[in-house]
Amino acid sequence: MSAFRVAPSSPFFILGAAVVAFVAWLTYDATQAPGSHMTHPPASNASRVLRDIPAASQIATAGPLEVQLTALHPGVARLVAEQQLSTLPGPEVDPVDVSSGHPVFRERYSIRLDQPVTLLSIPEEEFTPGPYVLTVEFDGAVAGHPLTRISLDPAIVP
Repeated sequence: MSAFRVAPSSPFFILGAAVVAFVAWLTYDATQAPGSHMTHPPASNASRVLRDIPAASQIATAGPLEVQLTALHPGVARLVAEQQLSTLPGPEVDPVDVSSGHPVFRERYSIRLDQPVTLLSIPEEEFTPGPYVLTVEFDGAVAGHPLTRISLDPAIVP
């Protein structure tokens, strides 16, 4: 009984108990199988998305920039889209936007176009060669982060 009366007043006893508990927790955590502590299963379409991503050798990154941009369309996995754009200087990456209720990853590329690009926001009759800003948005809530929006806007030159 005398040990229980001394224990609460002794800071060394409390510190020792905390150290023993911490070491026990580390030992328990080290012996668990990796991934066994997950609270939810991975997204059901994650394996399908990974199977649909072509090998790097199958992605056409050669040729004029205008040709490379025509390969981008909504639904393309982020890996494929970024490999298509890998010949460009690094993008300006925005912080993750969650204002719409789900995460959106946005990247902006400064490019120079000499020919119009089909399937993008500027009609051919309004196209003028020069600097443009290419904006790509990816859905962060879906496995593979598919491309959700691509836009092309004239760059403001100071």
